[in-house]
Amino acid sequence: MVDMQAVEKCRADLGIPKTVIASKCGVVVNTYDNWLKNPEMVSAKNAKTLAESLNITEPKKLLAIFFAENVQQNVNN
Repeated sequence: MVDMQAVEKCRADLGIPKTVIASKCGVVVNTYDNWLKNPEMVSAKNAKTLAESLNITEPKKLLAIFFAENVQQNVNN
């Protein structure tokens, strides 16, 4: 699951409008806002676009924001 609060913080810190990020993901701002409430709705494709749009490339940060919970679940299974 994507940590949308961390995504939102990155977006705000960079000063990128929600409309720009939503557009890059091919969705409307309402969908982006829904992702903030329900991060499990973010597809893998949109997670990748979010990371690219916010210039998130450091592996540890990528794992923390986009994959940490999934990695933990896979380790436990």
